[in-house]
Amino acid sequence: MTCIGVREVLLQEAKAIHPDKKPISGSYEELLRLESTALCISGGGIRSASFSQGVIEALACHPRPADGKIVPSAEKSLLAQFNYLSTVSGGGYVGSWLSAWLARAHKGGVNGWPGVWKSLSGQRGDNPDKEPAQITWLRTYCNYLRPSWVSRQQIPGLPSQFFCAISF
Repeated sequence: MTCIGVREVLLQEAKAIHPDKKPISGSYEELLRLESTALCISGGGIRSASFSQGVIEALACHPRPADGKIVPSAEKSLLAQFNYLSTVSGGGYVGSWLSAWLARAHKGGVNGWPGVWKSLSGQRGDNPDKEPAQITWLRTYCNYLRPSWVSRQQIPGLPSQFFCAISF
């Protein structure tokens, strides 16, 4: 088995992420000049994940032109400007959901990032009010904190805010 050093890993990563910028040495200083950016999604459990989903959808729609419409292409959206995704805890839930969706879109050869962007930004063809299956899946499985048999009627006195925080 061939082992490679950290410097070589960083150099290969930089070449893959920035094909138009050619780092030569792989030094940290040189890699920092590439001006990579990261979307960092914090923890906080399922509420953090649902909030982060909304942030991801907003980043897919912005920057909005002066006419108030959605950004004209996937590549021009703020979400496309990030080179890395860093997550922890509840942020990892939504980060892995987004990563899996992107990986499946690329692997399936369907539309890759532009197809995911269209769904995230609300450009859903003839039925813009119908959520894509990937977003519906996330909303459905975010409810794991509340068993399906639990309702406010079955637990009198339980604050309604509790269910608003974890229900969609």
